[in-house]
Amino acid sequence: MIDIPQPACFHFTDSDRMKLKEPSFSTCTRQRPPSVTETECWPPRVDAAPRNWALKRAMDLALVGASLPLWLPLGGVIALWIRLDSHGPALFRQRRLGQQGHAFTLFKFRSMNTNQESDLGALRNDRDGPAFKMKDDPRITRAGRWLRRFSLDELPQVLNVLRGEMSLIGPRPMLEKELRRLENHDLIRLAVKPGISGPWQVSGRALTPFATWMKLDREYVQHGCLAWDLRLVAETLVAVLRGTGAY
Repeated sequence: MIDIPQPACFHFTDSDRMKLKEPSFSTCTRQRPPSVTETECWPPRVDAAPRNWALKRAMDLALVGASLPLWLPLGGVIALWIRLDSHGPALFRQRRLGQQGHAFTLFKFRSMNTNQESDLGALRNDRDGPAFKMKDDPRITRAGRWLRRFSLDELPQVLNVLRGEMSLIGPRPMLEKELRRLENHDLIRLAVKPGISGPWQVSGRALTPFATWMKLDREYVQHGCLAWDLRLVAETLVAVLRGTGAY
């Protein structure tokens, strides 16, 4: 478990902090899906204190750009390995909800068989909360077990960062069905861009109770800064090598 800092990088005022104790929902103008009642606004728009997002975006692009000589050839080797190991495409695409509930396509290296979504109902969830995680998931391929062990299946999400849909650091993007089961105060995660890594990933991942995961994300949204982002980037590299809670 990391020690949550209280940086003053964004110079929050007392008024800002009071606003962040509970998410502030503004009027939703998006078209509601048929399953949502007329009085329900989904996805909600969540307001947060202003930050210097331009600097955070610049840091994301700088770090991704500097790592291009590493992850481009590595990604090519991994894609070839996946295709040789099992039938199906190397990339897995999934609809997630990001900042302010905007839907986007999340990219991952495929670590499961191609009918992974249809098999989900017959499997046991090994963790608490709405997010599904199974330690000995029979859908995972041989290559997928190694990719998940070192979090290499997440590597294509640098494309989501380049497209502006994600950041290197932030709350993990969730499925809509998972977000609908969260408490209102946990929806503050929608105020920022989701991240490839974040406080949860360096604190044990699947071994961390769901309530603690949500608490870490809330504290990041409320108190995060560029210095903390850089610290989490460094801690992510250590966590990847250890593989704690990665399955």
